[in-house]
Parts: sequence; C-alpha cells; structure tokens
Amino acid sequence: MNQAQTVAIVAAELRLFLRPGRRSGPVAVALDGTSSLGHVVESLGVPLTEAGRLLVNGEPAAPAYRPRDGDVVGVEAAPPPARTPNATACPPSRSPWKATPATTTPTPRPSPST
Repeated sequence: MNQAQTVAIVAAELRLFLRPGRRSGPVAVALDGTSSLGHVVESLGVPLTEAGRLLVNGEPAAPAYRPRDGDVVGVEAAPPPARTPNATACPPSRSPWKATPATTTPTPRPSPST
C-alpha cells in the first residue's frame, strides 16, 4: 500500500528553515490523514509565524486545511513588518542598557508637616 503524500513548494526566503537536503526544490511530504496544513508546514521546519500565504493547488488555504494525497502545497514568506513613519532610534545617551551619569544633584524633598 502506498502512503499518501503531498508536494510542498517553499519560498526561497524560507528555505533556510528546511533541512539542507531539502532546500533545492519541491519537497515530498508523507501524509498521515490527520495533520493540518499548518502541521505539515511546521514539520518541514518552517514556523507559521514566518510563513505568509498558504496555497493548495494554487488556491489560498487556511492552516486548518487537511492536505489530501496529490495536493501541491505552496508556502509563501510573510511580508516584512510595517515601518512606523515617525519612529526614531533611542538616542545613545538615553539607552536603557547603559548607565548614564547624573548631571544634576537631586533636589531634596520638603518633609511633610505634622
């Protein structure tokens, strides 16, 4: 009896997650009949947080889809995070990781009156 399988085509940007022997082209994946598309992608080594659109036979599919024998799965890379237009780097003198010397002496607080 032949085991059901699918073929996964992984975007070039995501191939670094695959085992070295699987990085050059489409990857044959054995199916167990219960694993979802998300499980299949993760079993290849690609985290779902890095995967963008998932395709089955050229059509968009949800991670919960259960691949069938002969399906061709496409895994696209997630788009890079959006840049905030007014974002600026923290100035070096204000970096939370470096201690900065105090430039002024603290002002004493008045003691509460009783």
